[in-house]
Amino acid sequence: GEWTLIVPMGEVCDENCKELLYLARQVNVALGKESTRVHRLLLTTSPAPQIDSLVLEYPDMTVAATSATKVSSTLGNMERIYLMDPLGNIFMVYSKEKAGKPMLKDIKHLLKISNIG
Repeated sequence: GEWTLIVPMGEVCDENCKELLYLARQVNVALGKESTRVHRLLLTTSPAPQIDSLVLEYPDMTVAATSATKVSSTLGNMERIYLMDPLGNIFMVYSKEKAGKPMLKDIKHLLKISNIG
């Protein structure tokens, strides 16, 4: 029932993954009172040892494990942030270059006009 920012992770969370997690959190915080309508999800394909440190660094983020095959067939590129609507549809995709202010602007607009989530 919430909008979800999905950050897929490969075998390890490299610098690109860490930057995407950071940008997702910054956008979520910048939403202010609307931030409770947007959830963050780290989608991991392996039980990487660094998951525990990522959970400590991003305590309000959910971590879910799945297979790399499911991630690649469903989402395609691992180096993006995906916005899923409350109905479970992948709604928008953001590269690292667009995952800051442009993403924030889009999400604010969506939350303003949305009757769901």
